[in-house]
Amino acid sequence: MKKTYFVDTNDAAVELVLSFLTNETGSVRLRGYDANDKETVYFDRRDAIEKGKRTISIPLPLSPKKLCLEVITQLILKPIPKVEFLRQNALKPVNLVASMQVCSFLAHALDVVKNLNTLKEGIYTDKQKNHPIFVAETLKNRDTGQTLNTPARVSRKNGYVEISKGKMRAYTVAMRVFILCHERSHYELNTSDEVDCDLNALKWYLALGFSQKEALHACTRVFSGEQQIHHDRAAMVADYINNFNAEKGSYILVSSEIVK
Repeated sequence: MKKTYFVDTNDAAVELVLSFLTNETGSVRLRGYDANDKETVYFDRRDAIEKGKRTISIPLPLSPKKLCLEVITQLILKPIPKVEFLRQNALKPVNLVASMQVCSFLAHALDVVKNLNTLKEGIYTDKQKNHPIFVAETLKNRDTGQTLNTPARVSRKNGYVEISKGKMRAYTVAMRVFILCHERSHYELNTSDEVDCDLNALKWYLALGFSQKEALHACTRVFSGEQQIHHDRAAMVADYINNFNAEKGSYILVSSEIVK
């Protein structure tokens, strides 16, 4: 069964708090997307529901003007959990330990991923004409012209980022943010080591206020696979998330604006 709610989030950094009441144990799927753009999904998560009352918090460092929230429950769960209380809280200020150059890139990246579905093919910068990000429906191999199976890539020489709208469209906004944090990490650390870039990306991603649950889902979906290296990578990511200290930090992320 599905219930739909509309929330005036007003493009603000907010925290949604939902309280459920049920006589049974089961699970609930929570899906939130831009009411004016169903392909811009801000979160898509599953949470366990125990008998009695359960409160679920969903931090949204990025939000649309109006959020459409779908509450989807298992058919075997009777009675259907009642959303007893829904409220919005302002998120705490961002604590991001990074250079001002990284902060300005991330501010720009957040604008790009939030508005990605409306952007035409081209190069987008921030207001200061910095941090160019190339947006295209697909990315191609520069030598062969073959379409690449990657959502984004970066030049380790100059930090130039390219995004595939076709691949990014399937990801939530939170996952898109993680991907760009990961790509920028390749440039900042000047390394091809994927694990180092995962962990550095998580440092930024979590400090920006995104949920730990979304972080783990983002990481595991982006590098899903059955090889041992993927399992090891997921384990290191989970350990980092569990031990992340959100109180450490010094730089406050400033708002940006994309310019083509």
